[in-house]
Amino acid sequence: MEASNIGIAKKEVLKRLICEQIGNGEYKVGDAIPGERVLSLKHNMARMTVRMAIDALINDRILKRSQGKGTFVTGEGIVSPYVTPGTMQSRTVSVFLPGPGDGILVSKGVLEAVYEHMSESGHLVNVHYFTGRNFVQEVRSVSELSPAALVIWYQDSAQNRMLLRELKEKNIRFVLVDCYPSDSDYSYAVSDNFAGAYEMTKHLYELGHRKISYITDGSNASSLMERRDGFIRAASDLKIGKPEIIEISPDGMEDRQFLKVLKKIRANGSTALFAYNDVLAIRAVGLLKEMKLRVPEDMSVAGFDDVDMAKHISVPLTTMSQDFYGMGSRAAEMIMDGINGKPSSSTERQCKLGTVLKRRMSCTSPE
Repeated sequence: MEASNIGIAKKEVLKRLICEQIGNGEYKVGDAIPGERVLSLKHNMARMTVRMAIDALINDRILKRSQGKGTFVTGEGIVSPYVTPGTMQSRTVSVFLPGPGDGILVSKGVLEAVYEHMSESGHLVNVHYFTGRNFVQEVRSVSELSPAALVIWYQDSAQNRMLLRELKEKNIRFVLVDCYPSDSDYSYAVSDNFAGAYEMTKHLYELGHRKISYITDGSNASSLMERRDGFIRAASDLKIGKPEIIEISPDGMEDRQFLKVLKKIRANGSTALFAYNDVLAIRAVGLLKEMKLRVPEDMSVAGFDDVDMAKHISVPLTTMSQDFYGMGSRAAEMIMDGINGKPSSSTERQCKLGTVLKRRMSCTSPE
């Protein structure tokens, strides 16, 4: 679909949504609808698209704008031409992503892909940024509205596994991205983290490193466990020796604590540091400089994810690039297959996407 047509489609989706909300009584005569900025953020639409939708409804006398006060329901225009069969929520796809914090750095590609694919089919995409505390409550609240589907950036825990069982029992369609419960048959689109970590370890070995330290946060997330396993397998296959694995708290650590870890890595003779994600690797580059160590001459540093800033730091980071847009695309395809009643095998519903090694300046042969 051409860019101009995508914009028109998004405008029509928002017009239908507002009319259905008026029709089902969510907005009554005299009520103010949310402002352009709120609607833009809530539905991940450009403000110009939101303005076009509102202007069209004002032109049809469904809404009226009061200068300095807002936009209100008139009760005069006819909303039925905009309302199509099925409820508003049955055409809504809700995307749950981590935030605020580091998760936003990697999750935006998922949202962009889901939004692009689902908007083309006339679905409205809502984004919900969650913290660990409000995740279950937020998903339950949204699922009660019978959405077309959920796309969930999954974080594993006993409570979250129980939530997934509830969704399945209620026949709520959902696809997991980034992580998944290893003992389930749920639909998911994730990276092949094992292969990615294996390839990075092999790359460091081929540069000449024989003592490599791997830092992980010790959580039970499938993505991180698979990266750890990939590092261990590569170390074994390449006969590097006993893998040097350092676990840090999942809640993170202050710079002074991280400095102690880096000093330990330096003291054990490691010439390369492989961090479980880019954010930690980028911090390591900065702290190693504080220790008067050169990256990569004194210590090579590698990460995982390929966040935007990885290529822009003082020593561009060697990392494994994940295809987050691809994750979102596959999730959207699985959702549409389910909506259209297309039968699928577990291999079609459980997708692992390849990662790509990005060779940059933070890794070199040891001196």
